[in-house]
Amino acid sequence: MENFKNKKSFRETKKIIDRITKNDLSFKSGKIIGSMCTIPFKTTNYFLKRYMTVNLGDPGLFPGSAQLEQEAIKMIGKIFGAETAAGTFVTGGTEANILAMLTAKEYSKGLKKVVLPESAHFSFDKAAKLMDLELVKIPLTKEMTIDIDLAKAAIDDKTMAVVGVAGSTGLGAVDNLKALGELCRENNTYMHVDAAFGGFVLPFLENKDDRLKFDFSIPEVKSITVDPHKMGGGVIPSGCIIYRDTQTASLSEIEVTYLSGGKTSHRTIVGTRSGAATIASIATMLQKGRLDYIKTVRESIEKTQYFYEKITRSDNFESVIKPVINVIGLKSKTMPTKELHQELNRRGWAVSYFNNYLRIVMMPHVRMRDIDKFFKELESIVAKERR
Repeated sequence: MENFKNKKSFRETKKIIDRITKNDLSFKSGKIIGSMCTIPFKTTNYFLKRYMTVNLGDPGLFPGSAQLEQEAIKMIGKIFGAETAAGTFVTGGTEANILAMLTAKEYSKGLKKVVLPESAHFSFDKAAKLMDLELVKIPLTKEMTIDIDLAKAAIDDKTMAVVGVAGSTGLGAVDNLKALGELCRENNTYMHVDAAFGGFVLPFLENKDDRLKFDFSIPEVKSITVDPHKMGGGVIPSGCIIYRDTQTASLSEIEVTYLSGGKTSHRTIVGTRSGAATIASIATMLQKGRLDYIKTVRESIEKTQYFYEKITRSDNFESVIKPVINVIGLKSKTMPTKELHQELNRRGWAVSYFNNYLRIVMMPHVRMRDIDKFFKELESIVAKERR
């Protein structure tokens, strides 16, 4: 990039930025098939532009926007089974999970031990570094969910929090959260559910399975992470930390005295917060409504099943587990995963690489023809490797 001291016109600036970003991938290309984000709702740009100067970190300046945020939190809380829910829009699942651990630390009066599955998101490792926590990572079952017996052995009166996952980052697996809740009840331990991805999938499944229960209907759940910028169709950055009630939410509060509305409090890591991203995501939820979310989830599950059936019929590939939601772990039977990933990248496909499998996510922007093209490429790569 050229020297900052030379002022540029809009046209020159646009040319520089377009040149540097020309190699960025686009969701519309159909080649981003491993991301948990997607194309925002069609009217997003209007709300982003309209509210781009709103700072939700200073609610005294923007009381209407602050009220809108809290009404949206209550709306999500009701979807999750809590009439008294409180919380905040944040930058994403990472911030929400860190806040949940801060809240749990206050709830437990300073304990530091956290019991969580090996599949837990890296944000808990960040929380551990920030707050000097001790993470006890529990091995997974063959279904890639937390081993309840091993979790039970690890939880004791020194445990600060227990974390369960509803839609794991790699495979979309859902832990046995009801059983985890029972363990928390026995020890009066704070329970948090990371539903960053699954939170906008599981409530809208048409074929309900009690084994996928994840929300406040489990009495021991104190807080839930969910990301509207994933399956919610919202705009980046927009995550949420949802607490069962105001009393629990208040444990993470920091008092602020100098803002325009006078004395207030923050329940976030950041101070200044984008009102534009939050309001655009709220607008998406209002416009889509429950039936649209059910339709979106149904179509995503149908695409997942379509791809899964292609895998099961192939001699070259296999799935790590049978998909629970719209996430698939793909492995080659004949080719190292890393080599397969590198070749897909070379051909312009964006998939996520885990230690021994590739993550494929059937988001709303992925079309059936994209799936067919992708699978054809997979078969082509393996055939080329054999020659």
